Amino acid sequence: MMSAGGGAGEGGESVSAAAPPTNLPPQTSGLIGRGRELAEVTSALRSTEARLVTLTGPGGTGKTRLAVEAGRELLGDFPDGVFAVDLAPLSDAGLIASPVAQALGVVETPAAPLAEALARHLADKRLLLVLDNFEHLLEGAPLVSKLLSAARGLKVLATSRAPLRLSAEREYAVEPLELPPAASLMPPPGELARVASVALFVERARQAKPSFGLTQGNAREVAEVCRRLDGLPLALELVAARVRLLTPRAMLDRLDHSLRLLTGGARDLPTRRQTMRGAVGWSYDLLEGAERAALRRLAVFVGGCTLGAAEAVCGGGGGDVLEALGSLVEKSLVRQREQGDGEPRFTMLEVVREFALEQLEAAAEAGAVRRLHAEFYAELAEVAEPELRAGKSARWFETIEQEHDNLRAAVGWGLDQRPETALRIVGALSGFWFRRGYLSEGVRMTKEALERSGEEADAKLRAKAYVGAGSLSWRQGDLGAAELFTLKGLPLAREIEERLWICSCLHLLGVVKHQQGDLVQAQASAEECLALARELNDRRIISLSLNSLGEIARQMEDYEAAREYYEESLTLAGQASAKHLVPVYMLNLASVACLRRDYQSATSFALEGLKVSEEFGNKIVTGTALGVFAALAVAAGEPEKAARLWGAAQAIFDAADFKLDKTDQGFIDRYVGEARAAVGDEAYEAAFREGRAMRFEHAVALARETR
Repeated sequence: MMSAGGGAGEGGESVSAAAPPTNLPPQTSGLIGRGRELAEVTSALRSTEARLVTLTGPGGTGKTRLAVEAGRELLGDFPDGVFAVDLAPLSDAGLIASPVAQALGVVETPAAPLAEALARHLADKRLLLVLDNFEHLLEGAPLVSKLLSAARGLKVLATSRAPLRLSAEREYAVEPLELPPAASLMPPPGELARVASVALFVERARQAKPSFGLTQGNAREVAEVCRRLDGLPLALELVAARVRLLTPRAMLDRLDHSLRLLTGGARDLPTRRQTMRGAVGWSYDLLEGAERAALRRLAVFVGGCTLGAAEAVCGGGGGDVLEALGSLVEKSLVRQREQGDGEPRFTMLEVVREFALEQLEAAAEAGAVRRLHAEFYAELAEVAEPELRAGKSARWFETIEQEHDNLRAAVGWGLDQRPETALRIVGALSGFWFRRGYLSEGVRMTKEALERSGEEADAKLRAKAYVGAGSLSWRQGDLGAAELFTLKGLPLAREIEERLWICSCLHLLGVVKHQQGDLVQAQASAEECLALARELNDRRIISLSLNSLGEIARQMEDYEAAREYYEESLTLAGQASAKHLVPVYMLNLASVACLRRDYQSATSFALEGLKVSEEFGNKIVTGTALGVFAALAVAAGEPEKAARLWGAAQAIFDAADFKLDKTDQGFIDRYVGEARAAVGDEAYEAAFREGRAMRFEHAVALARETR
């Protein structure tokens, strides 16, 4: 039903009311020493007065852990769910809406900015949003106010080293854990073990060395370690992990050296931050030379890395990267988890990464390592590009999604240091941004890469980037910008005789001209694209061109020609392994069959299109299918059912802020008008409202009743 050049967004999963949805991580260990804080935070968020609670405090105090546990406790209070968003990977306050939208399943669409789509999505929800690590993005805090104003049932729990300074904010300071008394007042080990900081130390020490215990012989030293680290949870965890190698007495000897470094730090830094730096620095001092080099170099990764990425970027530090990684994981400076594909992924606590970055700069390695990082991710993007553009491989989309923060960082470095590297990445990622809904971000990065690289940059890279920016702008509904980018890319592609990119430009230009109402130019561009695609024997582009000609024919009411175009498109999509295009073409065939009053064929095409769209999890195409079923219900003499189906489809479109194009909207309007006339405005509106309120799976089941 929609032009095949534009992918549709993905929606969230339906979850029963008995189990509110959440993305909170599973609980792996108990929350130690935070019973009072947990009770106070959850009580505040359950009250009517507090809509925004910000947990403030220095890095390492356990703000994130407390926020996650509070979210878990409150899950039953928010029927629409509790969703956590980690803001640490972001460096631009203007991008906060993107990970929030991703967590909530909101997709950016042409009619409005992503922030407005979020506000509309949340308007009728009772939901808790946990925004973690906000301190470096305080300029973006007004987005929180906007969402709270738009959604009365929304509450926000933020963590930050500084308050957000919003009128609705209630600040809750997360202090270090309770400290043991001074040595002169030291209680017996059993009583000492109940002190929060000591309890945390002992618990983490036992995880590292199960035989460890608090005894009369080590109690005084353990208490002193806790005191000298100010009861900071992260520092205690890092220290306790060393119990494999060091006794508490040996720890104290080494901490003495680190704490002298603390007092020699910059006076304009908070003392607690200096303490954390001292704790991490102490762990760093324990490392061998190759381990230190690996840790420094790993700090350039944002959001973690694979083993292959680590070997490519960190291999120049001497020693075996795999061995160094294993040691760093063992010493709790790097964390390892399994990805969905079974491969290991390595991450750092943010405070550890911050310290390691300082060491990287001090070692005069930052420039060379960032260059290796950018080059690795430019190559990764280019390898993924054919799959992303064709939409063939879900695996590649997931890979790029996972590495998105690293790719952003690589583009950022490239913009400042080597613009052509940034141009390589943005040109390769346009298909990913297009289908995953990173529209504004993609346009912004691509425009900046084009501007920084200038006209002397490689013409193929520039042509590719212009096509990408044009596609993203078209998906946003900015037809003027889409046309401008395309008209810049087309002569470049012709100049260097890159026929694939000539085809891409012509296809996009035809789609834009169609939407602008210039059917003559739209047809000319589509036919030129088709002729060239046939020369190249590119079945995917041939199918897209034929579909465009079918859309034009349908709008001109030449339904027989439209059917022939769509049928050939469908055949070629199967041959090109472009299954993501199949439901679009099937629903176009269903629409034209409906217009030709061949309702049996229309039903068959619509059912198959619905099935494939569900396989891809593409709710917008599924919504389009519901619109076709609404038309079929009108034809079958069931106008109220038609109103329900169209109401359900409109709810899907509204949730994604999606607008049908002129051809599809005209098709729907024709049948909706008949339904309204058949039952009257009042009955039609009642059924339409019922459809809008219908659960997604119930609407699909209602559509499948059509025979």
